[in-house]
Amino acid sequence: MENYKDNVFTKTARIPYLDTMKGLLILAVVLHHINWETLSVFNIENTFFYEMREKQRCIEVFFMPAFFIVTGICSNFNKSFKNIFIDNFKSLIIPGLIFDLLLNLNYSSFVLIDYIKRICLYGSSFWFLTCLFEAKIIYWILNKYTNIYLKSIILLSLSIIGFIIETKDFLHYNYYYIRQFCDMTLYLGVGQLIKNKSIDNTTFKISSIIYILGIIIFSIIGQQVPFVTGGYKMYEWWHLPIHWIMSISGSLLLMFLSKKIGNNKYLEYLGKNTLVIYMTHFTLLEIQLSYIGSYIAHANLVYSIIIYLIMFIITTLICLCISYICQLRYTKFLLGKF
Repeated sequence: MENYKDNVFTKTARIPYLDTMKGLLILAVVLHHINWETLSVFNIENTFFYEMREKQRCIEVFFMPAFFIVTGICSNFNKSFKNIFIDNFKSLIIPGLIFDLLLNLNYSSFVLIDYIKRICLYGSSFWFLTCLFEAKIIYWILNKYTNIYLKSIILLSLSIIGFIIETKDFLHYNYYYIRQFCDMTLYLGVGQLIKNKSIDNTTFKISSIIYILGIIIFSIIGQQVPFVTGGYKMYEWWHLPIHWIMSISGSLLLMFLSKKIGNNKYLEYLGKNTLVIYMTHFTLLEIQLSYIGSYIAHANLVYSIIIYLIMFIITTLICLCISYICQLRYTKFLLGKF
């Protein structure tokens, strides 16, 4: 495992199945947000979109923790604090701020002073990037000054603190996505553990069984599996260990499937461009829905399926085109490459 390189978003020596895994994850994110934008943001009623959202709950449980696990596998926390701060500020914070500004200029309601205030209180609107930056800085400190046992206790404690902040709401506002940061930092540690320990097929298979059984049990009892993404869906103390188990086992299941898939240039290319896809697909979906929302509201099953697939394909292809443009000599600064 010594060949893992730092930063999952940059072009370095790569491990193909991890790019495949990230490709599958970002496709899951796009599918999730097709439903979310349609049903929750635009408030369009459509039975097929609603059913797709319910069916996708099983992957919603783990897809954001899985990104942190992959990042933990691919990260080098033995660099100096200066290097890790600057590298991650350039690759996470700067692209987030630039794309946040560019995409928000599209709205007539955009006010620069409000944008600056929001940045000062929360960071960019891309919670994942702000959260990942914070998590990597904190994990570097833990990796530098604690042993594995103390580190594990602190990571679990952070997840518990995030739960308390969410359920008690004593901060009132989610400053710099502190709830998600507290929860997700744990999964960087899981990724580092996977990087340093050999995982055999038996472990993958047991994890897969645990995850599938968990989904079946929650389906039978008619409850949603607790999860954390941009939203925080945990309300009881017993949700915490379930969240940890399902996030880790689901991530290992997807990693196992990615290994079985083998080389897949399309998924690997998607995996290499998750950053741009993540930042741009929201706006692309909103543009499409502003034109076809009325059709979705009155579409029958067949037309709903066609529209759903078209939105998915168009969004993915345009995101990949933007990703290519951002890799050019005079545009790569958009991704913090300078």
